[in-house]
Amino acid sequence: MADLNSISKDICKKKNLDRNLSAYISNMTTLYGRFSHIKLSMNYYTFCDVLSEADDMVSRDILKVLASLNGMIETDIVNNSSEESRKEALKRLTLIRDSVISTMEIVTAYVDRFGIFEHLLNRVEYRFSNEVFDEAYFEGQLVNDVLNFIVSDKDSVVMNGKISCVVEQLPMRLTRKKFFELVQDAFGLYKDQEQSSLADFVYMLKTVSGIYEPQGFSAAFPDLYQLLQKLSGYSYKEMQEEEFQKAQKELEYAVTFLTKTSDLYVQLMEVINDVMIILLARPNAFYESEEAGKCISIIDAVLKQNGKGLDDADGDITDYFISFEGKQERIYMQISANDYVIDEMDNSLSDELKERGLWEHFESLKKIARLSSGSHFVSLEERQSQKTATEEDVNAAFSDYHETMAASFLKNAKEYNRAVMSLVLASLPVFFNNMDEIISYVKTSLEQCSDLAEKKATMALLHMLMEEDS
Repeated sequence: MADLNSISKDICKKKNLDRNLSAYISNMTTLYGRFSHIKLSMNYYTFCDVLSEADDMVSRDILKVLASLNGMIETDIVNNSSEESRKEALKRLTLIRDSVISTMEIVTAYVDRFGIFEHLLNRVEYRFSNEVFDEAYFEGQLVNDVLNFIVSDKDSVVMNGKISCVVEQLPMRLTRKKFFELVQDAFGLYKDQEQSSLADFVYMLKTVSGIYEPQGFSAAFPDLYQLLQKLSGYSYKEMQEEEFQKAQKELEYAVTFLTKTSDLYVQLMEVINDVMIILLARPNAFYESEEAGKCISIIDAVLKQNGKGLDDADGDITDYFISFEGKQERIYMQISANDYVIDEMDNSLSDELKERGLWEHFESLKKIARLSSGSHFVSLEERQSQKTATEEDVNAAFSDYHETMAASFLKNAKEYNRAVMSLVLASLPVFFNNMDEIISYVKTSLEQCSDLAEKKATMALLHMLMEEDS
């Protein structure tokens, strides 16, 4: 491993490729495999422990996935099965992973839908508040405080994040025409960008707008779907306190459920990715027997607990975890220092890899690198086309969004539409060109708000933002 840096440099110079290409694949695959063995022992331990204490309703579908996953872990990792079994496990694991990604897409859609109602109820809440409202402050000093909050950090990324947060909490008083103009301008930023980037932007926009409904949306979580129908049925303009309290409890239940479910699926995907990396790495990885043995001992102990919690697990596990301290960091540093070569090999050495019979092994390494990228739900499929989006592509995408949103605006109440518009604008790239435009937007939003409850809510929510920053 000591010469991996030299191997990486030589590959970029196209030196000694007969030796260096295979050596690089083996060394990097071993590093990734070691890293994932340690991660799996920790993530699997933690996930099963958390799952054992989860609500039945949250965990029932996850337990089905875990049952299949446990079988593969036992057969193909703990017992180090045959090559044929390893390949079959990878096929099944890919299907499981795709299924989890689809479920998480549904969870995300629900989070965004309920986020709209949270925005609505936050403004209704102050209708029933007896708190004294400082009108003079709202109409005067509040603007200056908001602006000071925005410019208190000179980092442009931080400033833009603050602007987005402020836009989300300000009263929405834009016309639909102006709203669509701002959205169209944001679409325009994707001209000459990769089509995949435009597609990602459209997906994000549709989920935030509450108009994206992935396949299986209503069936995946029927209780949540019914709650959405209930929350959609309230008249927020006329809502009385009793109705508000009921709606608030329904929302709180949904948010709690989604938070727990989302957390569990993220942890589950970490385990799936670790297992997949280990199986992909096996043909080319070489492990230290002591380190690998400790990892397998932990994994086997978790298996034997059968998801019932780990209080009675092998007492050596704690010692094993202690022995791993610092190892992950050292391995990761080696990976990070040399993973740039993967792109170099992919872009300019594909023929050389194929000539030496290394392409299949390199393909596995590329998948391993993607699985280790930190994006738990990353697609393993390489994007074949990197075509750029033309003006026609951008206009067509905006027209589709405009048509769907216009229909949504017609069928929903003004209060709901304003909530959607606020959330959408907050998710766009900052659309102000200078500080004067920001001042004008803030002042106009506050001045055009005549609803006392919304004024109270706006001031309270903006103060929360500013206090978190102080």
